[in-house]
Amino acid sequence: MHLNYFFFNTLSKDLNPLLKGARLIECYSQFKGELCLEFDRPFFIKVITSGNFPVVYFPETISRAKKNTADIFPELMGKAVSSVEVVPFDRSFLIQFDEHSLLFKMHGGRSNVILMRRGKDNKLFNKNLKGDESATVSSLSKNFPSFDVFKSEGGNLSKVLPVLGKNAIQSIETIDYQLASIDEKWELFKNVVSYLENTTDVYIHRPTTDPQLSLLKGEEDSLQFSSALEAINQFFFTKIKIDSFNITQKQLAQERIQKISKLTSYVQQLNIKLEKLKNAEDPRYVADVIMANNYQLKGMLNEVSLIGFQGETLTIQFNGKRAIPYAENLYRKSKNRKIEFEKMSENIRMKSDELLFLQAQLEEIQAATSISEFKTFKKEAAVPSKTPSKFHEFEIDGFKILVGKNAKNNDLLTFGNTFKEDLWLHVKDTPGSHVVIKYQSGRKYSKRVIEAAASIAGHYSKRNTEGLVPVIYTPKKFIRKRKGDPAGAVVVEKEEVILVPPRLA
Repeated sequence: MHLNYFFFNTLSKDLNPLLKGARLIECYSQFKGELCLEFDRPFFIKVITSGNFPVVYFPETISRAKKNTADIFPELMGKAVSSVEVVPFDRSFLIQFDEHSLLFKMHGGRSNVILMRRGKDNKLFNKNLKGDESATVSSLSKNFPSFDVFKSEGGNLSKVLPVLGKNAIQSIETIDYQLASIDEKWELFKNVVSYLENTTDVYIHRPTTDPQLSLLKGEEDSLQFSSALEAINQFFFTKIKIDSFNITQKQLAQERIQKISKLTSYVQQLNIKLEKLKNAEDPRYVADVIMANNYQLKGMLNEVSLIGFQGETLTIQFNGKRAIPYAENLYRKSKNRKIEFEKMSENIRMKSDELLFLQAQLEEIQAATSISEFKTFKKEAAVPSKTPSKFHEFEIDGFKILVGKNAKNNDLLTFGNTFKEDLWLHVKDTPGSHVVIKYQSGRKYSKRVIEAAASIAGHYSKRNTEGLVPVIYTPKKFIRKRKGDPAGAVVVEKEEVILVPPRLA
């Protein structure tokens, strides 16, 4: 009801003795959709015309910034107020000066402040609302409905007098009202309107959960005020505080819900891969069979059938390789398989612990009752910098790590923002971001830093859902680009490979 004719009627009555004779000494805007007025009493008015919460309220003081402010309606400076009046049955009120009127048109999303000048066109605070250029008090004001109009609408208050507002209409249209005769409804309607136009009491219903301004009595926990100015100020600050709490709570909860969803899916995928890895045949078995039959495997081999240790026949594709190097490669795969199994199991354990932590945080956020309880929820250390950057930025143990955002950005990073001593990383044989660890004089790249950067490279690659990925790393001096290569494509002349889980460090 803070944007309601009856409230503005009560407010105008309170404002008139306070402002009559006062001179306007400043009228300016320092934020979009916000107008500040200062009178010589001193007395301050702040109007917010945009956003989800258009409002007029009366702070004790307003500090004007030294820059980035704009004077509005300069022709009013030094002018004295002659009166404050409400526009009949509209969500607007006027501050009258001798030759000018300042109209506060508080029509929700189309709110505006309009300077009406005698013999001149209107001047608008929000110039986008072109229709307000022709607005007049008479075009906005409405007449109180006659009994004939009331009767023709069957006493439907939403049609008879919409400015009553939803809450007032609901309080009138009870079962008794519905059963009453049209004459009885008319009398009840006139009595309520008379009460709303003459009351000096203002209430804030549900002040701790969903504050609503009203001229009607409400629940037991409602706050009562005898001053409309005091009520709107309390309402404004209460609503801002609660809205800020609700928005922050929703954002923090949504962040955790999204992370929980992604982590749950990730852990499920890892468990499926771990189960497949667990049930897959160990390459060591085939390698052992090859070594047991090595005496009869001569020269370069292709397809060979051997008898396994359980008497089964194994058909092995050597692809032109000798038996021992082929078996050695299988032993390496078996060793890597064991490492992968252990790291995948550890990754599942870590991610499961992270899930429990996030779920506990979500429960704590949802149970919070004040915004101060949200201060404990900090963002993780190794996340991209909030500062706008050409690249994703991380920091691990004091080393800056830069990550390309796309193919062209990869080239910009590798060939425009690195030195030969920087360490360059990329997931092996897979599309993904270039990653660079910036060199620091006198410091060696630790294993922890390299593994962390490699995991980041894995995260920003096409293989970011796998348990382990191979990542190559090398000093940038061994990276070159051939003429005609597409964006992001490079030649690596010398490399080392590390096996890591893809994740943000």
